[in-house]
Amino acid sequence: SLNQSTTPPSEATKSFNAGLTFQNAAERAEAPADALRDYTKAVEQYRMAVQSKPDFYRAHSQWAHCLYAMSRLATDPTQRRQLIKATDERYAAAARCEGADWNLYYNWGVILLAETSSLANNGAERLPILLRAKKALETGLTLVQFSGERAALERELGVCLCHLGIATTDPAEKRKMFQQAIDKFSIAVAAPTEAGKGRLYEIWGLALLHLAKLNNDHGLLRQAIERLDTSLAKNQQTPIVHYNLACAHALLRETEPALRHLSASFKADPRQSFQKSAGTDPDLKSLRQNAEFKALLSRDLEGESGSLPPPRIKNQ
Repeated sequence: SLNQSTTPPSEATKSFNAGLTFQNAAERAEAPADALRDYTKAVEQYRMAVQSKPDFYRAHSQWAHCLYAMSRLATDPTQRRQLIKATDERYAAAARCEGADWNLYYNWGVILLAETSSLANNGAERLPILLRAKKALETGLTLVQFSGERAALERELGVCLCHLGIATTDPAEKRKMFQQAIDKFSIAVAAPTEAGKGRLYEIWGLALLHLAKLNNDHGLLRQAIERLDTSLAKNQQTPIVHYNLACAHALLRETEPALRHLSASFKADPRQSFQKSAGTDPDLKSLRQNAEFKALLSRDLEGESGSLPPPRIKNQ
């Protein structure tokens, strides 16, 4: 037999493998403090790997993953924001390396969408963050090979376009963004997998609701109700879905279903934020003189929400 010499692993590879070991330990840890400790050690190893090999794509990518996991464990808001910013910067570094794939851009875009409020100090700062998320997701679309991957990217791009429509102030640009979002959802819904379908229908309904209001189109309001109802059927039992259904029915002057969904929204919202905003929401104007609506606004719901599931973190 021939003796084959093996090349010893480089310092960068050694550090990377050590980082993976700590990262795996963090992901198995039951106590948040233990997870945070091991993620911190993993980050240090990935940092060393990148110092040895600056274009080490997998080290940059796993480093970003660990930073975001650490942000989810952080209890101090300032520290959490710093970790999210560091995650964003590390994804940008990974994207500059050879070998960046669709999954990197998907994760990057999804995190920017989920953490827009954490990264933006005000409404004006939301727009550039959303535009960066859009660019990441669009880049990912150029790299996909399989239909399921494409559907996931199309869905998240639809979510991003809907939020861009909400964030911009120009009516023509709003119409453009909402219509593009609707088009993306129409493509993504054809995927055979049910994963993410409830959320897809939720934001699809929201985009239709906004476009219907811009165009004063009752047909689009009917479509919005259909999509939001489908979201509820797919277990998206969140206060915001019920609230948007209440708004759509109220805009059509359909009092009974509007009040029913409004009541469900209030009961599923422990923070009572929807109850507090409903009194001045222009979408609910047709209900203002209704006695049941007035009673809902004044009802103490603190004891009614305990058995209901907590609201899902938006865009997660």
